[in-house]
Amino acid sequence: MPSFLSFALETTQERHSLGLFHEQARYDRDQYVNIRTENIIAGYENQFSKRAPDVMETFAVPYDYGSLMHFNQTHFSRNGHNTIDTKDANYRYTIGQRTQLTFSDAKKINLAYCKDVCKNELKCENNGYTDPKNCSRCRCPEAFGGNFCEHPRKTSSAVCGTNLDLTCSDKKQKIDLSGAEECHYVIRVTSRLMFDP
Repeated sequence: MPSFLSFALETTQERHSLGLFHEQARYDRDQYVNIRTENIIAGYENQFSKRAPDVMETFAVPYDYGSLMHFNQTHFSRNGHNTIDTKDANYRYTIGQRTQLTFSDAKKINLAYCKDVCKNELKCENNGYTDPKNCSRCRCPEAFGGNFCEHPRKTSSAVCGTNLDLTCSDKKQKIDLSGAEECHYVIRVTSRLMFDP
């Protein structure tokens, strides 16, 4: 095994035992990433194989560039060049994080092992899901709150401002902050507008 693999691989094996696959092994991955087979170490090509839908359950969870189960750009590279290119360049440094499970990672584990805990599945908004520890609420992505993930998560910090739910328009708008604080904003766009970070 190449020396650049670290402790993260050991914990990845634990995640495999829970039924998680590498994110770039999804059958729909070609919509999100390109695999550069010419740069992969000989003998490791199978690490980049796609899994069929009947083998890999995604639970209708969207592709997650930030998943703990996603290889980084140069994983198993034979020459230091990319083995994975994100189709959207804005995500090139998102792939390969080894810090924590994402909301989507945890959601897949909960849906795999706890989906029958609650009698009724709630209609959660913003990719939330029924909380198996409290069947009357949804578990929400970090930026959302409420019983059904229906509104932006509130913050007590004056630094963040009061309007946390923003809609893009053809007028230029600006979020102006100063100081150190964790703020969550929901920025909504229509299909006709582009968001330029």
